[in-house]
Amino acid sequence: MKLNPGVHYVKIYGYYNGDPFGYSANLPLKDLLGDDALFVYRFKDADQGEWSDISPKHGFPLRFIPPASFYLWKGSKWASGIEFMKEDEAGFWEELGYSMTANPFKEERYR
Repeated sequence: MKLNPGVHYVKIYGYYNGDPFGYSANLPLKDLLGDDALFVYRFKDADQGEWSDISPKHGFPLRFIPPASFYLWKGSKWASGIEFMKEDEAGFWEELGYSMTANPFKEERYR
């Protein structure tokens, strides 16, 4: 897939109250492309060593787990879509006053 020039941000959507795009989390595209940004549909049980699908409670069929350089609210359970953007836009929690950058090491919780 080739992105349009100038795309630097993404918004990852997930289900919220029955709406497939009711939840959203924004982050820079470069961070989504890193090694520690994960889309998860299965996990390996540490005790039994077997692979299992994630449960609906934990985001089945697909959950986005953001890199460690972001608070976990930048993740999305029940991931339903990705929007590629040229400008950063507030996600679900950012619209309610949370930090746009959400770096836990800098304690960026609120705007």
